[in-house]
Amino acid sequence: MTSSDGKTAALYKKVAIVGADESDEIGIVPHKSTLQLHAEAARNALEDAGIALSEVDGIFSAGSAGWSPTLQLAEYLGIQPKYTDSTSVGGSSFVIDVEHAAAAIHAGLINVALITHGESGASGGRRGGSARPALDVQHPSAQFEMPYHVGGAPTHYAMACMRHMHQYGTTHEQLAEIAVATRKW
Repeated sequence: MTSSDGKTAALYKKVAIVGADESDEIGIVPHKSTLQLHAEAARNALEDAGIALSEVDGIFSAGSAGWSPTLQLAEYLGIQPKYTDSTSVGGSSFVIDVEHAAAAIHAGLINVALITHGESGASGGRRGGSARPALDVQHPSAQFEMPYHVGGAPTHYAMACMRHMHQYGTTHEQLAEIAVATRKW
């Protein structure tokens, strides 16, 4: 982030990295899922920073198999972030995560950003986990969604729906009316 008008200096006076840590085990850890490693590293970094999990309002992550790793991590940790970013551009994703988190804090969108990464090495040498996460027995979809044929967009939009309900007071009945009206077409 460079700027000739002093905005960069103002940004770095408002943003700081206050905690960092790793998962409980590092290296090839085939008995833990990628999501477990993310969660362990997150909890350890928050402990290092002296920040409660409930204070996190922004999650940034890219090294997780599956769709929308930030939403999976938020659900796994039991938090409801105001802002998530799962920009994935390969090996530099985490540098971008730091810059995106700093920008979100500077813009007043969030106060506490959590940036994670984790890979279990259980994929037999392929980086980034299984190409088909639903078939990876360590992936939550394989354990809890696929056996019951649950998945797809409705599953992934649950957090956005919860946010809408919170922000606008939308009820379950009102959401059901949308489904009923749509089916009448």
